[in-house]
Amino acid sequence: MAPSVLGLGIPATSPLTPRLFRSGLQKVLTAMEADMNASPYDWEMFYLEPDGDFSLLVAKLREKNWDVVMVGRGLRTLDSLTPFMEKIVNTVHEELPKAKIAFNATIDKTQEAVRRVMPIE
Repeated sequence: MAPSVLGLGIPATSPLTPRLFRSGLQKVLTAMEADMNASPYDWEMFYLEPDGDFSLLVAKLREKNWDVVMVGRGLRTLDSLTPFMEKIVNTVHEELPKAKIAFNATIDKTQEAVRRVMPIE
């Protein structure tokens, strides 16, 4: 059975994303999701925002015993998002204490980040 991976990120349509970059960001996110869907991992992406309903993330974490939760760079780049990112990481740790937590350096290195914490031979 393939390791299950939940990716977390901010949607390209978020007000946190400058309008000028939204179209290009969406293309890169779509390519990343295609790459992860073609990978040997059981991949699913979940988009969230600081002013969204956090209980939706908790419900998603409880859907299955995720092996890896990958926290996207967009959640980590703005200083103003630090408390939100901390809340995410602590919630993942509380809900899934055995799950590995991965952090991608860039969107196109998502699979690399997952492989670092959950290698597949």
